[in-house]
Amino acid sequence: MARNCVATVALLLWFGQCRGISLHDCGGHNDSKPEPHPKSHRKANAGAALSAMMGSYPGSSSGVSGVVSVTVSSGLLKVSYTLTGLDASLTAGGLHIHSGSGTDVCSDSSLPGGHYFATGHTDPWFTTWSKTAGSTTATGSFSVGTSGYDTLADNELHAVVAHGAGGARVGCGFLQYYGGLTSAIGEYPGTSSGVSGLFKVSVYTGVLEVSYTLEGLAASETSGGLHIHSGSGTNVCSDATLPGGHYYATGVTDPWFTTWSKPSGSTSASGTFVVGASGYDTLAENYLHAVVVHASSGSRVGCGYLGTYTTLSSELAAAMGPYPGSSSSVGGVVSVSVMDSGLLRLAYYVDGLSASETSGGLHIHSGSGESVCSDASLPGGHYFASGFVDPWFTTFEEQKRDKA
Repeated sequence: MARNCVATVALLLWFGQCRGISLHDCGGHNDSKPEPHPKSHRKANAGAALSAMMGSYPGSSSGVSGVVSVTVSSGLLKVSYTLTGLDASLTAGGLHIHSGSGTDVCSDSSLPGGHYFATGHTDPWFTTWSKTAGSTTATGSFSVGTSGYDTLADNELHAVVAHGAGGARVGCGFLQYYGGLTSAIGEYPGTSSGVSGLFKVSVYTGVLEVSYTLEGLAASETSGGLHIHSGSGTNVCSDATLPGGHYYATGVTDPWFTTWSKPSGSTSASGTFVVGASGYDTLAENYLHAVVVHASSGSRVGCGYLGTYTTLSSELAAAMGPYPGSSSSVGGVVSVSVMDSGLLRLAYYVDGLSASETSGGLHIHSGSGESVCSDASLPGGHYFASGFVDPWFTTFEEQKRDKA
């Protein structure tokens, strides 16, 4: 039976242009995340999403914040949102993509422009956020009618504008691929577990991708649950009843069997994993939600909420497939980022591996280009500069994904 692999490694090597990534005895296909600009160089994976960190509209003091995410479903844009700081007396307001674009589009009130739709199309941007009166937070999603700009590439870097009473512009952000949410982890309310750490989640392949660093775990334990829960809000960790249960949509199978892992004797754990579809697979839908750390017994020992939006601007990713000429059935995702120390960090999720094997090579090779995986001769050898010792002794290691 095919098994999944999840782990991280850091390597002493500066990374240049996109290169082939090879799983020895497994294979690979390269699909890189290019530099943020220019827009025309982007190439989104199937299932990718754009997200915008929202803030007050320039020149206003609205206090609006949150995250808006955009995906494509059946050829139309789908917008998901979590907005905070809205007028408590309102129950709805506009939420639209506008014609202005660029990373500075929210720096001046004149830049976001008007609704974004192509000549010859009817304006579809009558869309709204909605909430109950008395609340200042709105969460939800809606589909957009045809705008003529119905792909993620068409909408990248474009302004998102939230409107309040009378159409006033109260919120602004711009759409980009490479954002993430971060949660600081502390003790679960009512416990004295001593657990702390960080939990980060991003979306690139259409499902949530998680990395974590935890401290203060029981030395005798080697794994435990690590999940996003249904409770939300900045005070979700103030009371043990608030985080709720696992967070997934009606009609979707619970994907939260995910775990942290570490060696026995250690009190620290770090790693990565990819979450199966939850039905809530965008940053906007997970913003402010609780993150819960479980001990091996299932007891809750850590808690945080996904309240910090970060931009992941220096990461590359490869969608993996069988090595050319092989019939391996390998698939998955490998991502490469550069740490503050200048070292490469590889994170991977790979499935379709041989059940009898526990490890194998995982290396960047010298071959490059969009067709590098079209022929077995193209990936070449290990990629390192003249005068450097080959650092590509790195391996994947199997970790079973057991339900916590």
